[in-house]
Amino acid sequence: MADLIKRSSTTTYPEYPGNFTPREIIRYAIQFIGGLYHIHTKKLIHFDIKPNNIMISNRNEAMLADFGLSKLININSTAVPDYNYYFHTPPEYFTISKNGGFTYTFDIYQVGMTLYRMCIGAIDFEDEISQFQSTDQLESAIKAGTFPSRQYPLHIPKKLISIINKCLESNPNDRFQSSLDILNALSSIKDDDGALDWRKCDNSDAALNEWRKETAGAILHLSYDCNKKSSICYRVYPDGRKRKEGKGTLSSCSQSKIYQILKGL
Repeated sequence: MADLIKRSSTTTYPEYPGNFTPREIIRYAIQFIGGLYHIHTKKLIHFDIKPNNIMISNRNEAMLADFGLSKLININSTAVPDYNYYFHTPPEYFTISKNGGFTYTFDIYQVGMTLYRMCIGAIDFEDEISQFQSTDQLESAIKAGTFPSRQYPLHIPKKLISIINKCLESNPNDRFQSSLDILNALSSIKDDDGALDWRKCDNSDAALNEWRKETAGAILHLSYDCNKKSSICYRVYPDGRKRKEGKGTLSSCSQSKIYQILKGL
C-alpha cells in the first residue's frame, strides 16, 4: 500500500507527474469518508485525519487508517484527543474548554483540510505553511480563519470548493454535521460541474500554471501565464509529437476564462 501523498501519477505517457485530478479527489474522498462514517456510527471520533493516514490499496481504493488517537464519545457525544496534529487543528481546539470535549465536527474539519491539501498539492501546501515562524503564529491564523488560505487551483470545480470550505468553517455549527452529509454532497458533483480530469503540474514559476489531461491517443497540455494573461495548449502524442490546440490557445484571457477552457476541452 501507499499513503495518499506518496501516490504517483498512473499515466502511461513519458514523465507526466502531477497532483490529483478532481475526479480522483472525489472518488478517494467518497471512499475514505465512507470509512469515517462507519467509525462515527460506532461512536468513535478519529481525531487524526490527514493524508498520511489514508492508505491507497492495491485495488486503488482509499482507506482510513491509524486509529491511535481515536476516542469513544461520552454521554454528551463528545471526546478529547490525547494530542493533535497541528496543521489539521480546528479553531475550537484553542477556544473551547478541553473539559467540554469535541464532537464529530472535529473530524469533519480535518476532512476539509485533507481535501484542501489534495486539491492544492504537497508543494503548494508546504509553501503555505512555511510562512509561519512559530506555533503561536499558526494558532492565530487558525483562530482567525486565515489558515488555510483557501486559494484553490483554477481547475478545481466550484461545487468541490464549496464542500471543502463548508468543512473548514471556523464555527463547528456551520460545518457539515455528519460525514454522511459530505458523502451526499460529493456524490452530487456531475461531469458538467467542472474540469474533473485535469491534473495540475508542479511548477517552480508561480506565475505559470500548467495542467495535463489524458485524452484519446494523446495528452492535452495547457499552460496559463498569469502575468501575460495568455494561454497555450498542445496535444502531445506518445511518440513526442505536439500539435497546437486552438481552443486552449489565447493571447488574452482571464482566470475565469481559463476555467471555462478547462471545462470545455
